[in-house]
Amino acid sequence: MIARQRGFFNNLPPGWSFDRLKDVAHINLSSLSASTGPDYEFDYLEISNVNYYGIIDPDLIEHLRFEDAPSRARRRVNINNTIISSVRPNLQAIAYLQSVKNDLVCSTGFNVVQPFETKLLPKFLYYTLLSEGGRQYLEATAKGVGYPAVDDKDFGNFPVLSRVS
Repeated sequence: MIARQRGFFNNLPPGWSFDRLKDVAHINLSSLSASTGPDYEFDYLEISNVNYYGIIDPDLIEHLRFEDAPSRARRRVNINNTIISSVRPNLQAIAYLQSVKNDLVCSTGFNVVQPFETKLLPKFLYYTLLSEGGRQYLEATAKGVGYPAVDDKDFGNFPVLSRVS
């Protein structure tokens, strides 16, 4: 119970608590391995394809063969996933994928988050990460100057309001 440990929101409604994101969601659950067949085809989503408003231009998504893809094209994306850039968090490259038409793979510069729906609704997670509090947390935990990035540990420790099961 993160909230109670930090002294936040001691008067939460019954059935709700603050937890670490990694305790209520899968983060980067599935990736393409280095042994993926060279002819495997997929649609590839790069960080620059997601604008500040979370809109993905479908015309910018490339259809690639594994052997022709950049080495960072590894993270699988499924329906009801939120993707959020772990690099340069101030740009807020974040999108909610309500539907995915083909095999969709995104850059390893994204974290792909799939909530445990008994604890956290997918769209609620998206709005939480998109919120001002989410932006502030990610910017505060980013490391580096020229190309700041949020590491996996800090991302997984992001506090999120969830249902008690």
